[in-house]
Amino acid sequence: MKTDELTCPHCMVTGKLTKYGTKRGKQNYKCKACKKQAGTPIEYNGGMPQTEHELSGHANTLEEFIESLDIDFDVWEIVSVKAGNSSWDVSSKKRDQKLKWTKEDGKDGYPVQLMVGHSNRGDWEKVKNTAAKFSVTIRPRKDAFNADKFRRELIESTKLVAPYVPKKDTHHDGDCALEVSIFDLHLGKMAWAPESGNNYNHRIGQERFFASIEYFISLAKIFKISEVIFTFGSDFFNTDYDYPFPQTTHGTPQDNDLRWQKLFKIGREMIIQAVNRLSEVAPVRLIGIPGNHDFQKTFYLGDVLDVRYENDENVTVDNSPKTRKYYLYGKNLLGLTHGNDVPESRLLMLMPQEEPQLWAKSKYREWHCGHLHHGKKVSTASMEDVQGITIRYLKTLKGTDEWEAKKGYVGSIGGAEAFVWHKENGLIANFNYNL
Repeated sequence: MKTDELTCPHCMVTGKLTKYGTKRGKQNYKCKACKKQAGTPIEYNGGMPQTEHELSGHANTLEEFIESLDIDFDVWEIVSVKAGNSSWDVSSKKRDQKLKWTKEDGKDGYPVQLMVGHSNRGDWEKVKNTAAKFSVTIRPRKDAFNADKFRRELIESTKLVAPYVPKKDTHHDGDCALEVSIFDLHLGKMAWAPESGNNYNHRIGQERFFASIEYFISLAKIFKISEVIFTFGSDFFNTDYDYPFPQTTHGTPQDNDLRWQKLFKIGREMIIQAVNRLSEVAPVRLIGIPGNHDFQKTFYLGDVLDVRYENDENVTVDNSPKTRKYYLYGKNLLGLTHGNDVPESRLLMLMPQEEPQLWAKSKYREWHCGHLHHGKKVSTASMEDVQGITIRYLKTLKGTDEWEAKKGYVGSIGGAEAFVWHKENGLIANFNYNL
């Protein structure tokens, strides 16, 4: 079989194996993706390999042998193990030898080393060597990631040829916008109460996410809502990379409770369900905000949402790669960013510099940020003709994990926030969903 049809047993990447010499008469390979040697590559059949594979070798103990294989047990499971001894003959000559090094002064005064003693070699003899031999049969786990299946399901669920959805009859003209900004959900984060003081996992995150949205919708019924501003990202996911271990965009290790493929699919469905529910209130403007935990995943999710709602007149998606987004509603200029890159003093000045035209049309200006995981408000003083800017750091629905508990980042009241903006009168309501 051609090397481009072989799969690395370590990283499960296909087409990256190159021949790397031979070992005991057997072709050896090296993976360009993970840089590891692969003595037993896997034949690729268009999806997750479904055949069993036998790996054998020598080691002092079974544990040492399995560790030397470097098997990813999130992908593979052991079916059977065989143990035994192997032996082989080695020919050598008998030797009677007693030698040692000595140091003496040479003729020129410099020390020299000499070997003294005796060494006698006898006839050839055969010596039998023995060693423990192990054989392990592995097969793909039933719940392992299947790239082809994942791709097919993604295409099917997002409907690449998105059906046309007309504007809903329930939408009416109004003079208010409902902003729902659920920052820092950290979907998938794992917290254990005996260790951190509270429990948190993807199921708890889901429950809090949808409960807060229903709460905000119920409170907003008294207002004439013409538009819903709904943000996604801003550490919606707890991790950006998950191989070889769950980690943030910058590589900080994290504790997750599910495999990354499952978490992405769950997160995608959560946002879609939330958008569909909010679109029953008014047309939804989706705005992606990359975070420091999920910088790349936010863009991937936004691309999926863009395709999903391509022909839906009730939903608009802003998935531009900028880390700071602006939106003008009436006389309200809203700035959205995660809050980890730019200090407050500079953030206050960026709004008029980056969006001078929107600034000129606005009277009420606010930045909404996350990252701090607790509520905070910073304002500039109003100066004659210049209206002040408010920076709000929004709360989080996530639980406290082991690292935060160890460092003492505890005690903040968790929750989520929503805002009602009047086209002419600015902010007229601030809803708080408290845990």
